[in-house]
Amino acid sequence: MTSQLETKYTLILEHERRLARAVAYAAIPPARLTVWDVMIPFVFITNHLKQKQRRQLFVRNFLFTKTLALDAARTIAHHNTPRNAALDQADTKTRDVLKQADQQIYSDTIRTKQMAEIKLLTDHYHGLLAAQGETYEALVVSAYPDKAAYLNFLKTLQTAETAVIQAAQQFLGHRSDTVMLQRIEHNSIRLRQRRVDRIFGDLKFEI
Repeated sequence: MTSQLETKYTLILEHERRLARAVAYAAIPPARLTVWDVMIPFVFITNHLKQKQRRQLFVRNFLFTKTLALDAARTIAHHNTPRNAALDQADTKTRDVLKQADQQIYSDTIRTKQMAEIKLLTDHYHGLLAAQGETYEALVVSAYPDKAAYLNFLKTLQTAETAVIQAAQQFLGHRSDTVMLQRIEHNSIRLRQRRVDRIFGDLKFEI
C-alpha cells in the first residue's frame, strides 16, 4: 500500500471510530447513581465497567460493516481488484461470522441487509480514497461536487442502516431493545448532521 493511500485509509477509519464512540456515548447514557454506588465503591466500579463494555460492544458492531467496506475499497484502489471480487471477500467474511455467531442473535436476513450497506459504503470509501486532501473533511469536499450530493449519500446510508436495524428488530422480536435502537438511529443522524455543518455549512439532512 502506498503511504498516501494508507494515510487516507487511516483518516477515514478514525473518522468512523470517532462517530461510533460519539453515538455510543449518546445512545448509552450513564446509569443513575444509587445509594449502593455511594456506599459500596465496588458496585459503582462494576456498573461503570458494564456500561463501558456495552459501549465498546456497540462500537465494534457499528464498525463491522464500515471496516469490511473500507477494506474492500482499499483492495480495489491498491490492487486494482474488480469491485465484485472485493465485495465477494466481504461477503465471505460475513458468512463466516454467521456460521460462528449465536443463531439467536444473528441471521442471514440481517447479513443480507448488512451487505447492501457494505456495497454502498465501499463505493463511498473508494471515492474518498481517490480524492485529494490531508483531512477527512478535505477528502469529502474533493469527492463530492457539493453539499447536496454528500447529503444524498448520507440519506441513502441512513436508509441502509435503518434496514439493518429493522431486520434485527424483526428477528429478535420482543428481545430487541427498541428504545436503544431508536436512540442509535436518532444520534447517528444528529451527529452526522453536525459533521456536515462543519464541512459545508448549515443545510439540514432529513430522511
